[in-house]
Amino acid sequence: MSGGSFFSRPTGPVQAGGQQTNVFINNQPAADRPRQRDPRRFAENELTGLDRRFVPPPGLGAARELLRRNRAVLLTGARGNGTRSAAKILLHELVGPRGRFHELSAAVEDDDGDPLPGPGDVSDLDRMLLDLSAADDALFRRVEQRLNAILSAVEDHRAYLVVVLPGYPGRPRSGELLHLVSEIGRPRERPVLRRHLRANGVPVAEAALDSPQLTIALTRSRMEEIAKLAALFQQAREREPEADFARWQSSALGAWGDRTPEVAEQVANELTTAPQRALLLATAMLHGARADAVHCAAGALLQATDHPGDDTQLLERTGLDNRLADIKAVPDSDRRVRFSALAYEPAVRTYFWNNHPPVREPVTRWVSICLNFPALDGDDRDRLVRHYAELALRTEPLDTLLDLVEQWATQPQYEQVGAQAATVGLETAVLDAQHGMRTRRKIYHWARGDLPVRLARVLITVCTDTLAIHHPDQAMVRLHHLARHRSPTAALAREALLGLASQDNRLYRRLLDRVTIGLTERPYHRDDQLFLQLADPARLTDTEHRTQPFLKDASVRAQLTECWRAVLSRWPPAEWTAPVQRWLAGCTATGQTDLLTRIIARAAPETLAGRLYVLALDWADQPDAAALPSTRATRLAVADALWQELDRRATAPSTTAAPA
Repeated sequence: MSGGSFFSRPTGPVQAGGQQTNVFINNQPAADRPRQRDPRRFAENELTGLDRRFVPPPGLGAARELLRRNRAVLLTGARGNGTRSAAKILLHELVGPRGRFHELSAAVEDDDGDPLPGPGDVSDLDRMLLDLSAADDALFRRVEQRLNAILSAVEDHRAYLVVVLPGYPGRPRSGELLHLVSEIGRPRERPVLRRHLRANGVPVAEAALDSPQLTIALTRSRMEEIAKLAALFQQAREREPEADFARWQSSALGAWGDRTPEVAEQVANELTTAPQRALLLATAMLHGARADAVHCAAGALLQATDHPGDDTQLLERTGLDNRLADIKAVPDSDRRVRFSALAYEPAVRTYFWNNHPPVREPVTRWVSICLNFPALDGDDRDRLVRHYAELALRTEPLDTLLDLVEQWATQPQYEQVGAQAATVGLETAVLDAQHGMRTRRKIYHWARGDLPVRLARVLITVCTDTLAIHHPDQAMVRLHHLARHRSPTAALAREALLGLASQDNRLYRRLLDRVTIGLTERPYHRDDQLFLQLADPARLTDTEHRTQPFLKDASVRAQLTECWRAVLSRWPPAEWTAPVQRWLAGCTATGQTDLLTRIIARAAPETLAGRLYVLALDWADQPDAAALPSTRATRLAVADALWQELDRRATAPSTTAAPA
């Protein structure tokens, strides 16, 4: 497919597409975004930010009372009223001991384990959100069948659950659940805008919000659209800090609507040559990049669309600043190029992509070509990839973007820049409302197969930095498969996986379940190493975020015994000596000598009993040093306790029972 017919000659008047322009507010480059590796902190920060902007809607008080009395509430409300935000605030404002906030969700098809939420997703003091607002009737009915069991677990664990029901008529059929339903109304629009403006640092007086244009815009808007409008006010103020509120309002409302007709008129009547249009599109794709980078990219775009070269002598050509003025763009003091009109760049991108389909294929090739341009820095590449991904996800098959991601991550010509480009592209697809589920499924299949090292690193980064925040269970499953690879990236995946599990009791418990299955039912030798890192006595006895440590759970002790038995049976003694000694050291550090030695004793094959005891004595006789947080006497007491457990096991009628 060639774009030459569009870029190589002037065209007549062109109608803008009827599709609404998307206003992209967060244009921060991926390289500048803080990498948030703790999903708990990210969730709490998000809730705190939401609380600063939240206006209580009608019905919130009744929902709060239901949640207080029943530890659960089922919210219903019209789309666009902010019901999901209300659900988060209800969980955020709970007083007293509070556990971790997390979302429950239906997993991707083909994922490991049960794809639907269940009682096992509930831990002590959890604050959980189950958003079913986009669920179809079939999925909603399947989840509804489990709600009573989930609610029982919520009560047992002193947790809280808020469910956002599908749009009307998404009420539960079960009569047992109807008493938990509460309706959320629409907040008043003007206070919502005022809270957002103040949170964004835009000073505003009450009378300034009385204009008829603003009133009409607010009345017709969903709550998330009002948030976008407030962000445009903020951008207008940053551009013209000395202007008044009326000026900021004019700019924001002008940018808030569909600007593609303006672009269509500009292209048809003012920008009639291919070089002008190439510069316009390159500026929109690289908005905020340096002028030299935009110039270089515009030239490459002309080549990608088969436009003949410019034969004009270099010194006779129009200067870059004049050419930028023709497209109503200006470089700032740092020579970074931006359009004069607020939020014009997404309208340009949308216009070209919607109205000139032949341009899509050469633009796709052009993006890959630009990645290796020295004139582009890391931020420029991130912008370019993210903007392209947003466009492609709207109209093209998902595989168009995913194939590019794989190429960027694996092909030699992208060795220096491909991994970051692939990461940005994949993150954009993971978070896309329409394609996110299929993208996560693709990551799952990638993670289970043989992968080039660079692609595996990209998957680990996306799972750790993005998927873990929004879909932690799915991140854990994919990282676990990556940790089983026989490749240099397996250790990196294990580190990321253990970091994720260490932050979350529920994920820790689920990972232990998976490792136990891997060691006892399937030949996953790599789970041996993962288990030895996962089975940390300090973690197993921690009570900071649990009313009862994991080690007090009989089923956990049974799993630990099974896993230790697999390790002791399969590995030569030289391989498990150090891990066993670390386990024994945990006895003195945690004060749980009886339980910890019992697990090892019951796991050991009878032929290894004597060797284990000798190993314990050798450990006890190690010279005292700062690295050993115990005395020889306390270590000898641990060795003696192990011997007693080994002796008790040898004389017991059954040697297969789980530790009591």
